[in-house]
Amino acid sequence: MAAKQGLVGRLRRLNRALEDWDPTLKAVGLFVAVVAAIGGIVVVRGEDQGGSVPTPTASAETTSTPSVPISAATQTTAITPTTVNVAPPTIPPQSPAPPSSCEQGRDGPTDLPGPTLSIGTCLAGVFNDLPAGREAFAVDLGAGQTLRLDLWTEPSGCVYLLAPGSQSVDKALVLVESCGSSEHAQLLYTAAEAGSYPLFIYGSDTVQTYALAVSEGEPRPALGGGVDFPGAELTLGRPIESVLDGATRPRETYSVVLAEGARIRIRADVAGGCLYLMPKAATRVTTDVEPLAESCTDDGGNTISFTATETGAYPVFVYGTHFGQRYSIVAEATS
Repeated sequence: MAAKQGLVGRLRRLNRALEDWDPTLKAVGLFVAVVAAIGGIVVVRGEDQGGSVPTPTASAETTSTPSVPISAATQTTAITPTTVNVAPPTIPPQSPAPPSSCEQGRDGPTDLPGPTLSIGTCLAGVFNDLPAGREAFAVDLGAGQTLRLDLWTEPSGCVYLLAPGSQSVDKALVLVESCGSSEHAQLLYTAAEAGSYPLFIYGSDTVQTYALAVSEGEPRPALGGGVDFPGAELTLGRPIESVLDGATRPRETYSVVLAEGARIRIRADVAGGCLYLMPKAATRVTTDVEPLAESCTDDGGNTISFTATETGAYPVFVYGTHFGQRYSIVAEATS
């Protein structure tokens, strides 16, 4: 009751303050004042009241929020979670681990000739020459025999196989080489003729340990691709097997002839490498031309799908970074 009487008194005082106003403005003022008064604050002209605006006091009465029933139409609908199958991350292929034990104390000289190592030998030694170390050895191979050399050294090192009859490391013909960027280097070589093949290993730091393993490698298939465009012909439906080498042959080239509108899928299993389909205008691998399609993967599942916009021969090439890396490539027609 006291609250109602206070509200009426305020409105009377406001009405007297607005007596000299324009009727329209007076009506607007009364409306605004009623709304404000209900909210607990009365807005008046200070000069007409002759004082400051009184500060409203909170009512002693307590209020509670009424409970509003929720109808079935406004109830929240339960959301069923959707299961998303996420493939596990692909782990790049790892380099082989060095043997658990290798022969110690058979360090080679810094130049040719070096001691002959037999197939199955594993040596452990230390590069101790300044400013960087190298050691020379040799291995006997028969015609058609495949040699595999693995070198483990930290932080990095190289292994070189030289032509038979070489007299000095500095003047030798290097047949094949491999330099590892992450502690491991590997090379494969199939001998064209029987003989003693010199080799040497190199370490980038002084007082650097190494392990060198000499083993029989699997014979390489005949090289299937070219070294530049146009490359070997890639016949639809006929797989080709070949070998890449990150140091000596990092890419091989092909070409596939397509009619306008033909749809194909090209697959290659170059682990850690790439497959590229190039425009017809590309004449060199090194040409700065954007590929029409490409696929780079860690696990070797390189796949390209393509529809020919015009008739002609389209260049294709594969690229790899591993040493002695076998791969296959095939092009297939699709509907």
